[in-house]
Amino acid sequence: MAPRKDSPSPLLTPQGVSPKITTDYSTQVLSPQPSTGYSTKLWDARPSKYSQNIMKKVCVFIFLMTICEEVASYAVNQSLKNFFQRLGWSNKGSNSMKLTYDSLSQFACIPAGYISDEFLGKFKTLLGAASSSSVGFVLITLAALTMAPRKDSPSPLLTPQGVSPKITTDYSTQVLSPQPSTGYSTKLWDARPSKYSQNIMKKVCVFIFLMTICEEVASYAVNQSLKNFFQRLGWSNKGSNSMKLTYDSLSQFACIPAGYISDEFLGKFKTLLGAASSSSVGFVLITLAAVPSIRATQSLSKTLFCIGLFGGVALNQVCLRALTVSFGGDQFSTTSPPEERARFFSLNFWASRLGISFSYAVFPSLAIHGFGAIPADYGFMAVYLVGLLMLLIFVGVMLFTRKRYVDIPPTRSALGSVIRVVVRRAKHNYQARMIVLGTVMYLTAFLLNFPAAFLGDNGEVGHNISYACGVLTVVATVIYIYYARDPSFIEGATDAVGVDLDPETIRGIKQVIRILPFNAFNMFWWVCQNQRGNNQTIIQQTDMRLGSGPDASQIPGPTVQIFNPASGFLFVPLLDKIVYPLYEKYVGKPPSRYGKVLAGYIVAIIAMLWSGCFEIIRRNSPLLMYVDANGETQYILNDDGGQPMSDIPWYAAIPQYCLVSLATVFIQISTYNIGYTEVPLSLCGMSIALGFFMNSMGSTLLSVFVLLFGKYIPTDLNDGHMEYLYFTLAAVMAINTFFYVLVMKEMNFAMIPPVDRSAKDPLTRNLQDRESKRDRAASVA
Repeated sequence: MAPRKDSPSPLLTPQGVSPKITTDYSTQVLSPQPSTGYSTKLWDARPSKYSQNIMKKVCVFIFLMTICEEVASYAVNQSLKNFFQRLGWSNKGSNSMKLTYDSLSQFACIPAGYISDEFLGKFKTLLGAASSSSVGFVLITLAALTMAPRKDSPSPLLTPQGVSPKITTDYSTQVLSPQPSTGYSTKLWDARPSKYSQNIMKKVCVFIFLMTICEEVASYAVNQSLKNFFQRLGWSNKGSNSMKLTYDSLSQFACIPAGYISDEFLGKFKTLLGAASSSSVGFVLITLAAVPSIRATQSLSKTLFCIGLFGGVALNQVCLRALTVSFGGDQFSTTSPPEERARFFSLNFWASRLGISFSYAVFPSLAIHGFGAIPADYGFMAVYLVGLLMLLIFVGVMLFTRKRYVDIPPTRSALGSVIRVVVRRAKHNYQARMIVLGTVMYLTAFLLNFPAAFLGDNGEVGHNISYACGVLTVVATVIYIYYARDPSFIEGATDAVGVDLDPETIRGIKQVIRILPFNAFNMFWWVCQNQRGNNQTIIQQTDMRLGSGPDASQIPGPTVQIFNPASGFLFVPLLDKIVYPLYEKYVGKPPSRYGKVLAGYIVAIIAMLWSGCFEIIRRNSPLLMYVDANGETQYILNDDGGQPMSDIPWYAAIPQYCLVSLATVFIQISTYNIGYTEVPLSLCGMSIALGFFMNSMGSTLLSVFVLLFGKYIPTDLNDGHMEYLYFTLAAVMAINTFFYVLVMKEMNFAMIPPVDRSAKDPLTRNLQDRESKRDRAASVA
């Protein structure tokens, strides 16, 4: 990497300092801010041939990289627990290893975001993460080569799918209160080659869409059957579930350091390239771990798989997802029409849905049954190879189309400044001490989740650690909600030499603290959202046959999960074009982000209740049986788990996935909007990464629920009461929703006042109408 030539500017900068920030903050207005004197030299420096039509000439390659990343990620994740079981872990052990992988992968987002923002920038961080993940894939592939061949088909159980929506918002239309212009110029974009400067969507962004598809396909190549593979490596049902949740947690957490590296050191382009390269190495290792000849040596297979999964894939896949979105937004200059950036985010969302849908449609069947000349024993290896291929395409597209992109140079982020100020304030203020205590408890719970996952099949030690993680997580959440409601305690804070901080800095830090309660409430939503994969366990004991005969082909359980991303194609335009406009017509104002999240919480409660009711209906249905050639009555068993199937069709469970998808559309789009508009400009990326961290903590808390209800969730669900878990989650979510309403109303957080249609003053009505239109534009974005 070339040495940094400029002096990075700290966040919450004094007037006169010019941070090199990426996005169009000029209209990102929640409260007045002074001019920061940004310029657009970076975009102006882009070759002119790439400056026109950025979407086609630049972004299309980012879309391709995104697809590659998702394919690579889910090549590992979709059957991780099965592979752990094949490596010799018991059901409990594989579940714990899977949870550890999920937790680590979610957690890694935090250092990744930090490194991206603070040192490397997004491009270098992505490049490094992909490279690191590639090494991990090499190791887990070697592990698979030494793993013993599969002898049975353990049933996947409680497979959480910690899918992070790839939604972002249109910064330029996020205008709930006036804010002055930030004084950007367009030199950075003007420098892009002229042949790429016209019609950016076609000449730039189309490649970003391609990268998005590649990233999603790679990610879900791992994630969509990860728990199954952990079980094949020897982990128990509980152990594989724990390992899966650990993977989700780590991958989400990794966004924090990735964002930090991107913004602070490397920039987005280098960070993306590095992350994709690192993730590719991880895919190589998990692919080797899945090779039957290597799986014969279970200890080697487990070692390769865990190193590749947690050291390569988990640390980079979600980082690629997050950085690709923001990198695409950087391709539009501050003078670009707001609709262009909004359109990019919308199309990029659809590209991600396309990659996810492809993964669910193809990978589960390929992993379990093989395809054509690919035997079943090589199914997982083939899936991981496809994930690796997607990441290689991702890297290739980035390098081949490099001249089309505008890469914002890294600048010093404000994260370190905020942390230092809060810690110093904690020496003199009780509220600040409690905020610091809550943060320490979150981090402690995250770190303890790893030994808990790996010890999940070794007696009560791992269980007790998991319970401790759950207690720490819940207590930290309560602390964040109670003590961060009023950030006024930060007033009077001083710098390192005891000088009072300027009002602008104080205001920015108060904004950061004020968003903490909202993120804390969302953690319980993540617990419910990650339960989406648990429906796979129930579905695998429904009638999965495509025909009526006892030997008819069966649909793999993970394939049914395609209805979650697929239904998102319908819900997004349905809400944006019909529901939200009707709401505004009859209520007199656009739906607020607070209201959208509340609606999502209610839908999530309904989803949990319905899932529990469906399990009762399924368990009380008669079992499928047939009479064999000897005249004996036999049960019709599921191809993958070997459990008897009930006489209820698999498609009867589709509403469970659709309800979770609808809740995701309500909550996640609004959450990312809030993450970009409620914090200081330089902390927008880190704010999103902190949201991913709450996803990580949700995975940690979910593992505790799994342990608490373990005795009701046997391998054969007909012998248990899995509905108890769903009903408990519905109750917890209802309590969370009740306090969410109370606290958010007290804080007046993310709300829009009603439009007074009776106003007689034409100027007042015109201002209200314009404000309503801007709010609606932000919602659509």
